[in-house]
Amino acid sequence: MRTRITPNQITWIWGAMMFVSSLLLLFNDWILNIVAGLGWLFAYALDYTDGGIARLKHQYSKRGAFLDLVNHTINYPMLFICAGIGVWRTGGCPWFDFLPSEAYILLGVAGGLGCVTIMLMPTLYRRVSPGETVGSSTEIEGEAVGGWFRKMMNVNPLTFTNMMALIVVFGLFNQMWLFVLLFGLGFAAGMVFRFSVLYRRLE
Repeated sequence: MRTRITPNQITWIWGAMMFVSSLLLLFNDWILNIVAGLGWLFAYALDYTDGGIARLKHQYSKRGAFLDLVNHTINYPMLFICAGIGVWRTGGCPWFDFLPSEAYILLGVAGGLGCVTIMLMPTLYRRVSPGETVGSSTEIEGEAVGGWFRKMMNVNPLTFTNMMALIVVFGLFNQMWLFVLLFGLGFAAGMVFRFSVLYRRLE
């Protein structure tokens, strides 16, 4: 494959794009929220290309794999924390005050910690049980819950692909408070559920 750009450079680009897009959510501005959502969507697409280019160009490196993990560990919590702060700064939900605006900061932190913990748990699991292969939600939660869960994965808002699209949707309708509420509670619950599933699998 002929291209001057290296896989590691692509990883740097999408990591920086996620970082900057997250910072835009601090303002909870309609235009900036849409730009941030599109930035995350494009960065997420790039995240899928660096590994493929590395294999095509035979340029796999430990640096690239390390940078990929660092990008995820930093940027996913930042997304939710910045969104939560942005909603708090602009007064919370504009329609009704069933939650104090400060609660959205806590929801952002809960969503960020839940999201990154869900991502890291398979890696941590493989460290204590190297002989087992666990990875996607279909493999972990799907086996625990049953066949219906696998069928519902395409419409599950907590899957990362659907989440990226929903950033744009909630930004477009200027309802980031609902995004923070949904994913703050959803990822916190998902983290507890994934932990319980993997913990029971260990002896």
